[in-house]
Amino acid sequence: MTPNRLLVLLALLAGLGTSMIPQSTPSNTSVTAASVNLPRCVAISPGNPQFEPLRKVCDFALSSKLPDFICDETVQRFSGNSKRSKWKKVDVVTAELTSENGSDERYSNVAVNARPPLKIPGGLGAYELGEYLNRFSRGTWAGGLFGGYLASIFWPTSRTKFELRGENGGSPTPAPVLFTFQIDRASSPFSLVAGPGTERERIRVGAKGSIWIDKATSRLIRLEIQDTEIDTSLPVKAAASVVDYAETPIGDLGTTFLLPLDSEFLACNDNRCYRNLTNFRNWRKFGSEVHIILER
Repeated sequence: MTPNRLLVLLALLAGLGTSMIPQSTPSNTSVTAASVNLPRCVAISPGNPQFEPLRKVCDFALSSKLPDFICDETVQRFSGNSKRSKWKKVDVVTAELTSENGSDERYSNVAVNARPPLKIPGGLGAYELGEYLNRFSRGTWAGGLFGGYLASIFWPTSRTKFELRGENGGSPTPAPVLFTFQIDRASSPFSLVAGPGTERERIRVGAKGSIWIDKATSRLIRLEIQDTEIDTSLPVKAAASVVDYAETPIGDLGTTFLLPLDSEFLACNDNRCYRNLTNFRNWRKFGSEVHIILER
């Protein structure tokens, strides 16, 4: 996962002409996974074995490489009042998601309520697809879960503060280890992007959240992130996401990969909240096979 790519999360809030995209590139520093992997991850747990699971997740986040793949994505979109109650289903969006080079996500065969939108182009990125969907229905869109979102939490430039909160912590799986983290706005790698087209404005925000890790395997189970210190000039007043991970096979590669399986995204303005429930299924390898036939 390389840190110079657009990240994990994008949302278009219907009726606002507003979008938000956390960006993975630090504002003043260019770093690579290779340059931050060993120093940052080792520094997490020196002389403190309780932090060893977090160090292993750091190693995974900064060094793992996914194969190119295609999967089926289904997103149930809801809207509700500012009290986050009385949710009403907006629609169901389905698409084929293609990921190349670990984070370059493209969408094709997009359908809303099983009926393809009129003349929607294939191969759109997450941001472009969100803008396009906003023409057809009122809702929010989230994408980029296979980029450097997790990795950016562990960059030295993020100056993330970690705290061990104990075991269990309300996770749906047994005996996880729970860590919390906080990133101040001044050093945060995340930004909200507001405004349509060329008028978009990028404003840095802080972040806080939780990381659940399986105690026995040191594998990531769940990641929660909530934006903090959001500038009052933005129409977005709150944004948060939850991503559940699982070991998942991709086609016939003969091994499994730790991948996002289900996610929930929430974004609110002063009057409305928007909620997405997303799942990813039917993973298969992306690429073409070449057969050479020798003529006799």
